[in-house]
Amino acid sequence: MTLVVAGSETTTFLIGNLLHALAREPEVQARVRADRTLLNIFVEETLRLDGPPQRLFRIATRDVEVGDKLIRKGEWVALFFGSANRDPAVFPDSGRLDIDRPNIRQQLSLGHGLHFCLGASLARLEVLAVLNAVLDRYQKIALTDDPGTKQTASLLTHAFVRLPLHLS
Repeated sequence: MTLVVAGSETTTFLIGNLLHALAREPEVQARVRADRTLLNIFVEETLRLDGPPQRLFRIATRDVEVGDKLIRKGEWVALFFGSANRDPAVFPDSGRLDIDRPNIRQQLSLGHGLHFCLGASLARLEVLAVLNAVLDRYQKIALTDDPGTKQTASLLTHAFVRLPLHLS
């Protein structure tokens, strides 16, 4: 079930977050339009700042100490990607979208190690195809005055339920 949910929703959510970021950050939009090679970095930085997965649960397979906390085998653990990706000790000025960030590959939105997202490569290809198509077709992506923008009310995902944009 996790694979089905991951594959069907998170890429769609990421596309919305990417389009919102382009509309919200006109200078970033101008830079990626002028140099499409920056799109990969833009995707990674948006995953860090506004990645759809925000939290994931795991069950400890053995006793382990994290800092001064003992997590016992069988206990549930919540991993907060959104918090880790905004750690100012790792990402200075972590609340800002920065496509010049030198350590962007350290973002954890797609997991790490054995728990790295199986669909990460496909998701990246899909979002790059959509971004290139939108940038080719429209000269400007902008936020609207529509008050109906609505984000999910979820601790698990960060996404838009409704995202009115002006494409021209």
